[in-house]
Order: sequence, then structure tokens, then C-alpha cells
Amino acid sequence: HTIECRRDATALTILVDGVPQGSTTIPAELAVSNTAPLRIGGKGAYRDNDQFQGTLDDVWVSKG
Repeated sequence: HTIECRRDATALTILVDGVPQGSTTIPAELAVSNTAPLRIGGKGAYRDNDQFQGTLDDVWVSKG
């Protein structure tokens, strides 16, 4: 399966295998900007966070 999180202006949509499965409205000015490293499938930078328990293959991240 492919999982995609897509942001377009004020919409945040989750797609599974290219099919939208859920969407929500977000403020246009919402931004995620910090100095913490991006972690995928591993322990986060903060206390009391969950970890992904499974396998990942072919992870892609794009911005823009």
C-alpha cells in the first residue's frame, strides 16, 4: 500500500493507494517550522510519544 499525506492551501488529505480516505480544513497560515530532525518510523524527539511498530519500504518526502 502507499500512504500519502497531502496539503493543498487549507486542506490536509490522507490518501491510501491514491484514493482519498479523509480530509480536514487547516488554517492557511499553519506552518511546521522547528529545529527538530524529521523522524519516520522511530522514536520522536519528545517524551511520551508512540513509535511505529511495523516495516517501511521506499519512503519518500517531498516539499512544494
